Amino acid sequence: MKKIATLLLAAGLLFSAAGMAQAIDFKIRGQWIMAFDYGEHGAFTGGNGMTGYKKGNEDNFEARQRLRLQLDAVASESLAGSIIFEMGDQIWGQSATGGALGADGTVVEVKNAWLDWMVPDTDIKVRMGLQGIALPSMTTGSQVWCDDAAGITASWQINENVALTGLWARLYNDNFQGYGDDGRRRNYMDNVDVAALLLPLTFDGFRLTPWAMYAGIGPNSFNGDRVSDWRSIGVSGGQYRAGMLPAGGAAHNSRMDLYGNAFWAGLTGDGLTLRLAPKGAGSENKSVVRMLVPADGIEGVRKVVLDAVLAAGPNSCPPLVVGVGLGGTMEVAALCAKRAAARDLESRNPDPRYAAFEDELLELINRTGIGPQGLGGETTALKVHVEWAPTHIASLPVAVNINCHAARHAEVRL
Repeated sequence: MKKIATLLLAAGLLFSAAGMAQAIDFKIRGQWIMAFDYGEHGAFTGGNGMTGYKKGNEDNFEARQRLRLQLDAVASESLAGSIIFEMGDQIWGQSATGGALGADGTVVEVKNAWLDWMVPDTDIKVRMGLQGIALPSMTTGSQVWCDDAAGITASWQINENVALTGLWARLYNDNFQGYGDDGRRRNYMDNVDVAALLLPLTFDGFRLTPWAMYAGIGPNSFNGDRVSDWRSIGVSGGQYRAGMLPAGGAAHNSRMDLYGNAFWAGLTGDGLTLRLAPKGAGSENKSVVRMLVPADGIEGVRKVVLDAVLAAGPNSCPPLVVGVGLGGTMEVAALCAKRAAARDLESRNPDPRYAAFEDELLELINRTGIGPQGLGGETTALKVHVEWAPTHIASLPVAVNINCHAARHAEVRL
Protein backbone atom coordinates (compact mmCIF):
# COMPACT_ATOMS: atom_id res chain seq x y z
CA MET A 1 0.00 0.00 0.00
CA LYS A 2 2.86 2.37 0.76
CA LYS A 3 4.35 1.91 -2.72
CA ILE A 4 0.94 2.36 -4.34
CA ALA A 5 0.39 5.60 -2.41
CA THR A 6 3.82 6.83 -3.51
CA LEU A 7 3.06 6.08 -7.16
CA LEU A 8 -0.29 7.85 -6.92
CA LEU A 9 1.38 10.91 -5.39
CA ALA A 10 4.00 11.00 -8.14
CA ALA A 11 1.32 10.65 -10.83
CA GLY A 12 -0.71 13.42 -9.23
CA LEU A 13 2.27 15.77 -9.26
CA LEU A 14 3.01 14.90 -12.89
CA PHE A 15 -0.51 15.53 -14.13
CA SER A 16 -0.87 18.68 -12.05
CA ALA A 17 2.33 20.01 -13.56
CA ALA A 18 1.16 19.17 -17.06
CA GLY A 19 -2.14 20.92 -16.45
CA MET A 20 -0.48 24.10 -15.19
CA ALA A 21 2.08 24.42 -17.95
CA GLN A 22 1.01 25.58 -21.38
CA ALA A 23 4.54 25.40 -22.77
CA ILE A 24 7.99 24.45 -21.55
CA ASP A 25 11.02 26.63 -22.19
CA PHE A 26 14.27 24.71 -22.54
CA LYS A 27 17.59 26.37 -21.81
CA ILE A 28 21.07 24.92 -21.99
CA ARG A 29 24.26 26.20 -20.41
CA GLY A 30 27.52 24.71 -19.36
CA GLN A 31 31.10 24.90 -18.26
CA TRP A 32 34.12 23.66 -20.17
CA ILE A 33 37.43 23.55 -18.34
CA MET A 34 40.86 22.82 -19.79
CA ALA A 35 43.70 22.50 -17.27
CA PHE A 36 47.44 22.11 -17.74
CA ASP A 37 49.55 21.60 -14.64
CA TYR A 38 53.05 20.75 -13.65
CA GLY A 39 54.09 19.47 -10.25
CA GLU A 40 50.69 19.34 -8.55
CA HIS A 41 51.18 17.30 -5.35
CA GLY A 42 54.81 17.49 -6.34
CA ALA A 43 57.72 16.01 -4.45
CA PHE A 44 60.34 18.29 -5.89
CA THR A 45 63.12 17.06 -3.62
CA GLY A 46 62.74 13.48 -4.83
CA GLY A 47 62.71 12.15 -1.30
CA ASN A 48 60.98 8.92 -2.33
CA GLY A 49 63.22 8.29 -5.29
CA MET A 50 61.01 10.26 -7.66
CA THR A 51 60.57 13.85 -8.60
CA GLY A 52 57.11 15.14 -9.47
CA TYR A 53 54.15 13.21 -8.13
CA LYS A 54 54.52 11.15 -5.01
CA LYS A 55 51.72 8.82 -6.04
CA GLY A 56 53.93 7.06 -8.56
CA ASN A 57 51.14 6.73 -11.15
CA GLU A 58 50.95 10.34 -12.30
CA ASP A 59 53.41 12.39 -14.26
CA ASN A 60 54.99 15.73 -13.57
CA PHE A 61 52.98 17.30 -16.36
CA GLU A 62 49.31 16.60 -16.96
CA ALA A 63 46.60 17.95 -19.24
CA ARG A 64 42.97 17.33 -18.44
CA GLN A 65 39.48 18.56 -19.31
CA ARG A 66 35.96 18.53 -17.90
CA LEU A 67 32.63 19.45 -19.44
CA ARG A 68 29.40 20.10 -17.56
CA LEU A 69 26.16 20.64 -19.44
CA GLN A 70 23.03 21.88 -17.66
CA LEU A 71 19.60 21.51 -19.23
CA ASP A 72 16.81 23.56 -17.64
CA ALA A 73 13.14 22.93 -18.38
CA VAL A 74 10.94 25.81 -17.19
CA ALA A 75 7.20 25.17 -17.23
CA SER A 76 6.21 28.21 -15.16
CA GLU A 77 7.44 30.45 -12.36
CA SER A 78 6.41 27.74 -9.90
CA LEU A 79 7.62 24.62 -11.73
CA ALA A 80 10.99 23.83 -13.35
CA GLY A 81 13.50 21.04 -13.58
CA SER A 82 17.23 20.78 -14.24
CA ILE A 83 19.72 18.06 -15.07
CA ILE A 84 23.50 18.40 -15.16
CA PHE A 85 25.68 16.00 -17.12
CA GLU A 86 29.39 15.77 -16.41
CA MET A 87 32.06 14.44 -18.76
CA GLY A 88 35.42 14.17 -17.07
CA ASP A 89 37.81 14.71 -15.59
CA GLN A 90 39.43 13.30 -18.72
CA ILE A 91 43.19 13.09 -18.47
CA TRP A 92 44.77 13.43 -21.86
CA GLY A 93 46.34 10.15 -22.91
CA GLN A 94 44.62 8.10 -20.16
CA SER A 95 42.47 5.26 -21.45
CA ALA A 96 40.42 4.84 -18.27
CA THR A 97 39.04 8.39 -18.56
CA GLY A 98 38.56 8.34 -22.33
CA GLY A 99 41.54 10.51 -23.13
CA ALA A 100 43.79 7.99 -24.90
CA LEU A 101 44.29 7.53 -28.64
CA GLY A 102 40.94 6.78 -30.22
CA ALA A 103 39.06 8.27 -27.23
CA ASP A 104 35.42 7.01 -27.06
CA GLY A 105 35.55 6.40 -23.33
CA THR A 106 32.38 5.91 -21.25
CA VAL A 107 32.71 9.06 -19.19
CA VAL A 108 29.25 10.68 -19.18
CA GLU A 109 27.56 10.77 -15.78
CA VAL A 110 24.58 12.47 -14.19
CA LYS A 111 25.94 14.92 -11.64
CA ASN A 112 22.65 16.52 -10.57
CA ALA A 113 18.97 16.14 -11.45
CA TRP A 114 16.30 18.02 -9.54
CA LEU A 115 12.79 19.42 -9.70
CA ASP A 116 11.95 22.93 -8.42
CA TRP A 117 8.39 23.80 -7.45
CA MET A 118 6.50 26.13 -5.14
CA VAL A 119 3.88 25.08 -2.62
CA PRO A 120 0.58 26.49 -3.96
CA ASP A 121 -0.56 29.79 -2.44
CA THR A 122 2.68 30.19 -0.48
CA ASP A 123 6.22 31.53 -0.96
CA ILE A 124 7.77 28.18 -0.02
CA LYS A 125 10.26 26.91 -2.62
CA VAL A 126 11.02 23.19 -2.80
CA ARG A 127 13.87 21.38 -4.58
CA MET A 128 13.75 17.58 -4.88
CA GLY A 129 16.39 15.25 -6.29
CA LEU A 130 20.16 15.03 -6.70
CA GLN A 131 21.46 18.47 -5.80
CA GLY A 132 24.40 20.32 -4.36
CA ILE A 133 23.96 20.97 -0.64
CA ALA A 134 26.27 23.06 1.52
CA LEU A 135 25.93 23.96 5.16
CA PRO A 136 26.75 27.58 6.05
CA SER A 137 30.39 28.56 6.37
CA MET A 138 32.29 31.75 7.15
CA THR A 139 35.22 30.70 4.95
CA THR A 140 35.63 28.97 1.59
CA GLY A 141 33.31 26.05 2.23
CA SER A 142 31.68 24.04 4.96
CA GLN A 143 33.98 21.68 6.81
CA VAL A 144 30.95 19.58 7.72
CA TRP A 145 29.05 19.15 4.47
CA CYS A 146 29.49 20.62 1.01
CA ASP A 147 28.70 18.08 -1.69
CA ASP A 148 26.02 16.54 -3.91
CA ALA A 149 23.34 14.35 -2.37
CA ALA A 150 19.84 13.05 -3.01
CA GLY A 151 17.27 14.85 -0.91
CA ILE A 152 14.67 17.57 -0.49
CA THR A 153 15.23 21.19 0.51
CA ALA A 154 12.46 23.68 1.30
CA SER A 155 13.07 27.41 1.70
CA TRP A 156 10.77 30.15 2.95
CA GLN A 157 11.59 33.87 2.93
CA ILE A 158 9.51 34.90 5.94
CA ASN A 159 10.31 38.61 5.58
CA GLU A 160 13.19 40.77 4.35
CA ASN A 161 15.26 39.90 7.44
CA VAL A 162 14.38 36.30 8.26
CA ALA A 163 14.32 33.13 6.16
CA LEU A 164 13.98 29.44 7.01
CA THR A 165 15.40 26.40 5.19
CA GLY A 166 14.80 22.76 6.04
CA LEU A 167 16.31 19.72 4.35
CA TRP A 168 16.31 15.95 4.41
CA ALA A 169 18.81 13.85 2.48
CA ARG A 170 19.66 10.18 2.22
CA LEU A 171 23.41 9.86 1.94
CA TYR A 172 23.72 6.08 1.79
CA ASN A 173 21.38 3.12 1.53
CA ASP A 174 21.45 -0.45 0.19
CA ASN A 175 24.99 -0.56 -1.15
CA PHE A 176 25.11 -4.36 -1.18
CA GLN A 177 28.56 -5.84 -0.63
CA GLY A 178 27.88 -9.52 0.04
CA TYR A 179 27.05 -11.16 3.35
CA GLY A 180 28.47 -10.86 6.81
CA ASP A 181 29.50 -13.60 9.23
CA ASP A 182 25.97 -13.64 10.63
CA GLY A 183 24.54 -14.40 7.19
CA ARG A 184 22.83 -11.05 6.91
CA ARG A 185 23.23 -8.84 3.88
CA ARG A 186 25.77 -6.15 4.63
CA ASN A 187 23.34 -3.49 3.46
CA TYR A 188 21.08 -4.29 6.39
CA MET A 189 20.50 -1.01 8.27
CA ASP A 190 23.32 0.72 6.38
CA ASN A 191 21.40 3.88 5.51
CA VAL A 192 22.52 7.32 6.67
CA ASP A 193 19.78 9.99 6.76
CA VAL A 194 20.29 13.63 7.70
CA ALA A 195 17.84 16.42 8.49
CA ALA A 196 18.76 20.06 9.07
CA LEU A 197 17.26 23.46 9.80
CA LEU A 198 18.88 26.76 8.83
CA LEU A 199 17.72 30.23 9.90
CA PRO A 200 19.39 32.93 7.73
CA LEU A 201 19.14 36.39 9.33
CA THR A 202 19.98 39.46 7.24
CA PHE A 203 20.37 42.94 8.71
CA ASP A 204 22.16 46.12 7.76
CA GLY A 205 25.87 45.40 7.58
CA PHE A 206 25.90 41.73 8.59
CA ARG A 207 24.31 38.33 8.10
CA LEU A 208 24.06 35.42 10.54
CA THR A 209 22.84 31.87 10.04
CA PRO A 210 22.29 29.62 13.06
CA TRP A 211 21.83 26.00 11.98
CA ALA A 212 21.51 22.49 13.36
CA MET A 213 21.64 19.03 11.76
CA TYR A 214 20.78 15.52 12.93
CA ALA A 215 21.82 12.20 11.36
CA GLY A 216 20.42 8.75 11.91
CA ILE A 217 23.31 6.35 11.20
CA GLY A 218 22.72 2.68 10.60
CA PRO A 219 25.08 0.35 12.50
CA ASN A 220 26.28 -1.24 9.25
CA SER A 221 27.19 2.06 7.61
CA PHE A 222 30.69 1.89 9.11
CA ASN A 223 31.76 -1.51 7.78
CA GLY A 224 35.38 -1.04 6.84
CA ASP A 225 35.34 -3.35 3.83
CA ARG A 226 32.91 -1.03 2.05
CA VAL A 227 34.93 2.17 2.44
CA SER A 228 36.43 1.91 -1.04
CA ASP A 229 32.95 1.95 -2.59
CA TRP A 230 31.67 4.99 -0.75
CA ARG A 231 31.76 8.35 -2.45
CA SER A 232 33.34 11.28 -0.66
CA ILE A 233 31.08 13.53 1.33
CA GLY A 234 32.39 16.80 2.72
CA VAL A 235 35.21 19.05 1.63
CA SER A 236 37.73 16.97 3.56
CA GLY A 237 37.96 14.73 0.50
CA GLY A 238 37.82 11.58 2.66
CA GLN A 239 34.86 9.35 3.40
CA TYR A 240 31.86 10.94 5.01
CA ARG A 241 33.01 9.78 8.40
CA ALA A 242 36.18 11.85 7.97
CA GLY A 243 34.38 15.09 7.16
CA MET A 244 30.91 14.72 8.60
CA LEU A 245 31.21 13.04 11.99
CA PRO A 246 30.83 15.42 14.92
CA ALA A 247 33.88 16.11 17.03
CA GLY A 248 32.71 13.79 19.78
CA GLY A 249 31.89 10.95 17.42
CA ALA A 250 28.52 9.40 16.69
CA ALA A 251 26.73 7.67 19.55
CA HIS A 252 25.77 4.06 18.72
CA ASN A 253 23.75 1.70 20.80
CA SER A 254 25.25 -1.68 21.57
CA ARG A 255 22.42 -3.39 19.71
CA MET A 256 23.07 -3.71 15.98
CA ASP A 257 19.39 -3.28 15.13
CA LEU A 258 19.21 0.30 16.44
CA TYR A 259 20.33 3.49 14.73
CA GLY A 260 23.05 5.72 16.08
CA ASN A 261 22.58 9.45 16.50
CA ALA A 262 24.79 12.36 15.51
CA PHE A 263 24.22 16.08 15.96
CA TRP A 264 25.84 19.20 14.59
CA ALA A 265 25.12 22.87 15.22
CA GLY A 266 26.75 26.11 14.23
CA LEU A 267 26.51 29.86 13.90
CA THR A 268 28.02 31.36 10.78
CA GLY A 269 27.89 34.77 9.18
CA ASP A 270 29.32 37.06 6.57
CA GLY A 271 30.98 39.30 9.11
CA LEU A 272 30.50 43.01 9.64
CA THR A 273 30.46 45.54 6.81
CA LEU A 274 31.67 49.06 7.56
CA ARG A 275 31.20 51.92 5.10
CA LEU A 276 33.01 55.21 5.73
CA ALA A 277 31.90 58.44 4.08
CA PRO A 278 33.95 61.46 5.22
CA LYS A 279 32.38 64.78 4.28
CA GLY A 280 32.50 68.46 5.10
CA ALA A 281 29.99 70.55 7.03
CA GLY A 282 29.05 72.61 3.98
CA SER A 283 26.98 69.75 2.64
CA GLU A 284 26.08 68.04 5.92
CA ASN A 285 24.63 71.29 7.34
CA LYS A 286 22.10 71.40 4.49
CA SER A 287 20.54 68.04 5.37
CA VAL A 288 16.91 68.06 6.51
CA VAL A 289 14.29 65.81 8.10
CA ARG A 290 10.58 66.46 7.60
CA MET A 291 7.70 64.58 9.19
CA LEU A 292 4.98 64.35 6.55
CA VAL A 293 1.69 62.51 6.66
CA PRO A 294 0.51 60.05 4.01
CA ALA A 295 -1.90 62.68 2.65
CA ASP A 296 1.13 64.70 1.48
CA GLY A 297 1.87 61.85 -0.92
CA ILE A 298 4.61 61.71 -3.50
CA GLU A 299 4.23 65.43 -4.22
CA GLY A 300 5.13 66.19 -0.64
CA VAL A 301 8.28 64.07 -0.93
CA ARG A 302 9.32 65.84 -4.14
CA LYS A 303 8.85 69.21 -2.46
CA VAL A 304 11.01 68.29 0.54
CA VAL A 305 13.85 67.13 -1.72
CA LEU A 306 13.72 70.14 -4.05
CA ASP A 307 13.43 72.63 -1.16
CA ALA A 308 16.53 71.10 0.45
CA VAL A 309 18.55 71.38 -2.77
CA LEU A 310 17.42 74.95 -3.42
CA ALA A 311 18.26 75.94 0.16
CA ALA A 312 21.72 74.43 -0.19
CA GLY A 313 22.40 76.37 -3.40
CA PRO A 314 26.13 76.69 -4.09
CA ASN A 315 27.11 76.14 -0.42
CA SER A 316 27.25 72.34 -0.75
CA CYS A 317 29.70 72.41 -3.68
CA PRO A 318 27.49 71.01 -6.42
CA PRO A 319 27.18 68.89 -8.47
CA LEU A 320 25.69 66.93 -5.59
CA VAL A 321 25.00 63.35 -4.61
CA VAL A 322 21.64 63.39 -2.85
CA GLY A 323 20.51 60.68 -0.46
CA VAL A 324 16.80 60.42 0.31
CA GLY A 325 15.41 58.37 3.20
CA LEU A 326 11.72 57.44 3.38
CA GLY A 327 9.72 55.80 6.15
CA GLY A 328 10.64 54.38 9.51
CA THR A 329 10.75 56.98 12.27
CA MET A 330 12.53 60.33 12.35
CA GLU A 331 15.93 58.83 13.13
CA VAL A 332 15.46 55.81 10.83
CA ALA A 333 14.65 58.09 7.89
CA ALA A 334 17.86 60.01 8.58
CA LEU A 335 19.88 56.79 8.66
CA CYS A 336 18.29 55.70 5.38
CA ALA A 337 19.24 59.04 3.80
CA LYS A 338 22.82 58.74 5.07
CA ARG A 339 23.10 55.20 3.74
CA ALA A 340 21.68 56.32 0.40
CA ALA A 341 24.15 59.21 0.10
CA ALA A 342 27.06 56.81 0.72
CA ARG A 343 26.08 54.33 -1.98
CA ASP A 344 28.27 53.81 -5.03
CA LEU A 345 27.52 56.37 -7.72
CA GLU A 346 26.49 53.81 -10.35
CA SER A 347 24.16 51.88 -8.03
CA ARG A 348 20.38 51.82 -8.33
CA ASN A 349 17.68 50.81 -5.90
CA PRO A 350 16.85 47.13 -6.59
CA ASP A 351 13.11 47.93 -6.44
CA PRO A 352 12.15 49.26 -9.89
CA ARG A 353 9.64 51.69 -8.35
CA TYR A 354 12.26 53.41 -6.22
CA ALA A 355 14.81 53.23 -9.05
CA ALA A 356 12.37 55.15 -11.28
CA PHE A 357 11.80 57.68 -8.48
CA GLU A 358 15.58 58.20 -8.23
CA ASP A 359 15.69 59.05 -11.94
CA GLU A 360 12.73 61.41 -11.60
CA LEU A 361 14.23 63.32 -8.67
CA LEU A 362 17.57 63.65 -10.48
CA GLU A 363 15.82 65.19 -13.48
CA LEU A 364 13.86 67.61 -11.28
CA ILE A 365 16.99 68.71 -9.39
CA ASN A 366 18.93 69.33 -12.61
CA ARG A 367 16.10 71.52 -13.86
CA THR A 368 16.76 73.99 -11.01
CA GLY A 369 19.68 75.43 -12.99
CA ILE A 370 21.97 75.82 -9.97
CA GLY A 371 24.76 74.03 -11.84
CA PRO A 372 28.34 73.23 -10.82
CA GLN A 373 29.52 75.42 -7.93
CA GLY A 374 26.31 77.44 -8.32
CA LEU A 375 27.45 78.98 -11.61
CA GLY A 376 24.43 77.76 -13.51
CA GLY A 377 23.97 74.81 -15.82
CA GLU A 378 22.15 71.53 -16.25
CA THR A 379 24.18 69.41 -13.82
CA THR A 380 23.21 70.32 -10.28
CA ALA A 381 23.31 66.67 -9.12
CA LEU A 382 25.25 63.64 -10.30
CA LYS A 383 22.95 61.08 -8.72
CA VAL A 384 19.99 60.68 -6.39
CA HIS A 385 19.74 57.55 -4.25
CA VAL A 386 16.62 56.50 -2.33
CA GLU A 387 16.41 54.08 0.61
CA TRP A 388 13.25 53.23 2.54
CA ALA A 389 12.00 51.52 5.69
CA PRO A 390 8.57 50.35 6.89
CA THR A 391 6.64 53.01 8.78
CA HIS A 392 3.43 53.66 10.67
CA ILE A 393 0.32 54.00 8.55
CA ALA A 394 -0.20 57.56 9.84
CA SER A 395 3.35 58.78 9.21
CA LEU A 396 5.64 59.61 6.28
CA PRO A 397 9.10 60.67 7.46
CA VAL A 398 11.37 62.14 4.75
CA ALA A 399 15.08 62.86 5.19
CA VAL A 400 17.53 64.41 2.72
CA ASN A 401 21.28 64.01 3.15
CA ILE A 402 23.39 66.04 0.73
CA ASN A 403 26.91 65.16 -0.35
CA CYS A 404 29.27 67.32 -2.37
CA HIS A 405 30.69 66.29 -5.73
CA ALA A 406 33.63 64.51 -4.10
CA ALA A 407 31.29 61.95 -2.48
CA ARG A 408 34.17 60.14 -0.77
CA HIS A 409 33.35 56.70 0.56
CA ALA A 410 34.97 53.32 1.17
CA GLU A 411 33.80 49.94 2.43
CA VAL A 412 35.50 47.16 4.37
CA ARG A 413 34.14 43.74 5.34
CA LEU A 414 35.42 42.30 8.61
